[in-house]
Amino acid sequence: MSYNYMANGACIVFFYEFYVVNKHKMTHIGLKPFQCGLCELFFTSKEGLKKHIKRHSGVRPYKCHQCDKAYIQRDLLDLH
Repeated sequence: MSYNYMANGACIVFFYEFYVVNKHKMTHIGLKPFQCGLCELFFTSKEGLKKHIKRHSGVRPYKCHQCDKAYIQRDLLDLH
């Protein structure tokens, strides 16, 4: 079974899990219930908040082997 979501005719997306539909819907309505305790930013998901909190730690475990840049997330290193 698949679920679809349409936001004011602007976005038609299909999902296989209903909770993902609700999560996606929050991006369209601007609902950001997760606040960082270290700054004033809000996020639509717990995952987004967790990624953000890593920025405050200063730890950058993903290091480039060709230069001295380092990143908090593997996907950011891959983009580099």
